[in-house]
Amino acid sequence: MTSHPWQATFMTTIQKPDVGDALKQAALSGELRLWTEELTQIVVVACRALGWQASAKGYPIPAIPVNTSEFLSLDVTAFEPSQRQWPLPIAIMELENQGNRIPYSLWKVLCVRAQLRVVFGYSRTTEERASIIKTLESTVLPDMGLTQLVGIEGETLVVIGSRDQAEQFPYGYFKWWQLDNRAGSFSIL
Repeated sequence: MTSHPWQATFMTTIQKPDVGDALKQAALSGELRLWTEELTQIVVVACRALGWQASAKGYPIPAIPVNTSEFLSLDVTAFEPSQRQWPLPIAIMELENQGNRIPYSLWKVLCVRAQLRVVFGYSRTTEERASIIKTLESTVLPDMGLTQLVGIEGETLVVIGSRDQAEQFPYGYFKWWQLDNRAGSFSIL
């Protein structure tokens, strides 16, 4: 069961024939470079399903007159279709296959103005996945301060796949959390 429009679109996309198979295999085998490449493709396809223009490594768009596909050094940047050359992103995503870099990715997306921020992460075990969320709640969020967190507009999701749950792909594999800015904590979606 899904409770967020982005989550629903992503899960619908990943279940299409041949779309999620390569990601599942990369998760099972621990091929992290391939995991990131496959997840990038799925995220771009899901963004496009929402009618957004999505830019990522290997998926350039002409939305902004700069020759890059990773705008603001973000893994995926999505824009609503626009005639403007410098639109604000509607959504930004970071895909991190190293657990110790997920806090940096969260901090990074929280520093950017967008209606939706998503951090995808990879963990080897469900215990590691739980530890990552505890680390985010005990380091990144308190360091930013509740006053600044409350001022952040839009929604922030953290999605972590756990290798030991890859056989339960995609529903058991991915676990979703949403940031509660006012409480400075995450709640499970």
